[in-house]
Amino acid sequence: MGSRLEAVTLSFEYPPSILALDRVDFLAETGEFVAILGPNGSGKTTLLRHLNGLLSPTSGKVLVDGREVLKGSGGWLHRTIGYVFQDPNDQLFAATVGEDVAFGPRNMDLGAGEVAQRVETSLDLVGLTGFGSRPIHSLSFGQKRRAALAGVLAMQPSALVLDEPTAGLDPLGASRLMTLLHLLNRQRGVTIVAATHDIDLVPAYAGRVYIMHAGRVVTSGPPPEVFAQTELIRHSDLRLPRAAHLLNLIDAEFGHSLASLPMTLEETPPPDRQVRAAAGVAGGGFTTGAAAAAAARAASELLFHGRASSVVELRSPMGAILRVPVQEARTGESGGVAFATASVMKEAGDPEDVTDGVEICATVTAKDIPGVTVDGGRGVGRVVRDGLPVEIGHAAINPVPHQMIADAVAGVLPPRQGAMVIISVTGGEELASRTLNPAAGIVGGIAILGTTGVIEIRGIGGSML
Repeated sequence: MGSRLEAVTLSFEYPPSILALDRVDFLAETGEFVAILGPNGSGKTTLLRHLNGLLSPTSGKVLVDGREVLKGSGGWLHRTIGYVFQDPNDQLFAATVGEDVAFGPRNMDLGAGEVAQRVETSLDLVGLTGFGSRPIHSLSFGQKRRAALAGVLAMQPSALVLDEPTAGLDPLGASRLMTLLHLLNRQRGVTIVAATHDIDLVPAYAGRVYIMHAGRVVTSGPPPEVFAQTELIRHSDLRLPRAAHLLNLIDAEFGHSLASLPMTLEETPPPDRQVRAAAGVAGGGFTTGAAAAAAARAASELLFHGRASSVVELRSPMGAILRVPVQEARTGESGGVAFATASVMKEAGDPEDVTDGVEICATVTAKDIPGVTVDGGRGVGRVVRDGLPVEIGHAAINPVPHQMIADAVAGVLPPRQGAMVIISVTGGEELASRTLNPAAGIVGGIAILGTTGVIEIRGIGGSML
């Protein structure tokens, strides 16, 4: 269960008399996902550091679950709120990943067995299974960020406060981190407060957003209401989410207005014929990678939880929420091993796409080793030439959809359970003959593509991911 975080007329001055926060009122209700936006120097980090007691107010107060945060709050506060610094190097200090993650639980006077279990579970959650003995200095920046988060999660806080959680991460790393935060918020009810410059993530994940400028909260509310205040956003040295900005440009260029601006790609309505013709754009749908991930998710839900879903909800690597219909899902047994299979019909939104309407299937079996293994079956090509993002001999499943499939399955796995996923495409061998795959070095089937999960508005004649 989450915690309720509140700041009441909070003001703070850095010496000598530099006003960083000016009568700030802030509220994150229990189980909310709240984002704080603002330019550099707006007071975001200073506010966050008050929420977990790193700073004490000049005036005003901070409340956690109705209890005032005071100097010396210490133990109860740090067990309640997990704070993740912007730079993980400010947070990691032990020689190895396992030692660093274990530090918090050990200081909670837990037994050795419980500490070891929390370390293992937290590393699994952040995708660092098996990294316990790795030296901290050998990690990449993204791995350090995940290790820092694991150390916080090991203390099982009811609220997470994160300062620029996606800073310095590549798009895939940012997507994986935000997907994890989304799961913690939705499935475990953990309250999330994140300060960020990544405006496009906010409407995809947050239920409430605060805009800060010059130490003050200038507006707050649900993302659609906040971003509807376009002049205020610009005067706060920010911009609109890209989906809303795109429609603003179309409105200015072609006179196509909307009653309300979309915040994410999935909220963006298809342009009418006049605007489509003037702008030279085609329709949209979801990629083969998204279809494969949805099928894998549906099969996993059936195998591990007995749920037969007719629609699967996924989050794309770019933050879009996809609701994908499931064609069929069933269980079976082969050689004494239970499995589940689900199929999805790809909807490309473009009849000229040779994969439009193709059946993409996922077969999932359980394995004892934690983690998700993804491979290609019948109708999925194999790479036979250098220069592609997949190694020779491997299934032609590009890295981003590969991770999307793995994340879709990992989101429903029981603790310490692993899974093997085989993706197949009905008629993929024949479809491949009508694509450029053979010339590119992919044989025996089509490639599973899609860096975004959705097929976006594109120029007619352009390539489709």
